[in-house]
Amino acid sequence: MKYHPLWTHTPAVVLIGMMVWRVSGQSIPDRLPINLKHGTGSAPAAGVLGGVILLAVLYLVMSMFFDESWAKNEQPRKSFNWMSLFDEISIALLFGSVFWRTTSYTASELSWMVAGGAVVAGCLVEALRPYRAEPLVEELRTSSPLAVKPGANWLFYQRQNPPYINAIVVVVSVYYIYLSTASAQSGHIGVAVMLIAIIGLLLSIWNGMRVSVSPNKISVRLGMFNWKLLELSPDQIISAEVAHFNPLRDFGGWGIRFSRSRKGFFFEGNQGVLITPTKGMPVLIGSNQPQDLLQAVQTAMGGNAG
Repeated sequence: MKYHPLWTHTPAVVLIGMMVWRVSGQSIPDRLPINLKHGTGSAPAAGVLGGVILLAVLYLVMSMFFDESWAKNEQPRKSFNWMSLFDEISIALLFGSVFWRTTSYTASELSWMVAGGAVVAGCLVEALRPYRAEPLVEELRTSSPLAVKPGANWLFYQRQNPPYINAIVVVVSVYYIYLSTASAQSGHIGVAVMLIAIIGLLLSIWNGMRVSVSPNKISVRLGMFNWKLLELSPDQIISAEVAHFNPLRDFGGWGIRFSRSRKGFFFEGNQGVLITPTKGMPVLIGSNQPQDLLQAVQTAMGGNAG
C-alpha cells in the first residue's frame, strides 16, 4: 500500500496515553525539581508535564509525516522502515526523563525499559504493516533501453544515498532528541520545540538524492519529502556532457554546492553530467552512471526537438 495505516502508531499513542493517565490519575506536586546548569531548582509541574505531553504529540505527528513520505517512495517492494521507530524512541525518552519521579526507578532505568518495550512493539507493527505495490504502467516506447524504474515512464532513475548521510542524520538527531528531552525536563519548552524543528529538518534529508529523466523533464529531488532541487524541461537545455570533477577542490565538499561558475548536486563520487540551461548557471548532477544519464538527457532533448 502507498500509505502507512494509522494503527502502526499504536505503541506511541499508548505511551502518550500513559503520560496523560499518570498526570490525571496521580497527585502531582505544584513544582517539580529540575537540574539546572548552576545548582538545583524547580519549575511549575503543570508547565513541565504539559510541555512534555505536547512534545510527545509533536513527535507523533512528525513521525506520521515521515512514515507517509517513506510509503510514497517504497517501490517496487516493501522494505523495513526504521524511521517508524522514531516516535516510539523519542516519546519513551520523554516519558522516562520526567515520569520516573512517580515510580521507584531512576530516569535512566525507566527510559531503557520503556524505550525497549516501545521498540519491540514498533518493530512488530512495522513487520505486520500491509503492502501492495502499485500496478506497473507501460514502459516508455523509445529506442532508448533506459526505462529502468517500475511504475513510471522514466528514461533514467538513480538514487545517491551513501551511508554517511543516514549516519549523520541518526547521530545528530539522537543528540538533539536528548537535548530536547533535557530542555523539556528543565521547563524550557520553547527551546525543546526549536530543537524538534531542527530534528525534522535533519530527518527530511533521509533517503538521499534522486535523479530522474523523463521525456518531459530532468528532475533532482532530495529526501523523504521530495524537495525539488532542480527541474528542467528538455527545451530549457542547451547542452549536456559527462564531467569529471574534484568535489573538494571544485566545490569544497559533497552535497548541494555552489561555485562562481556552476552549481552541483552530488552526495558521492567524482563524476556526473554537466547541463547548460538556457537561463541560469550550469548544473553538475552527480551520478555513478554518467554515460547512462547523459544518454537519457540527450534522448529527452532529441524527442522534444522532434
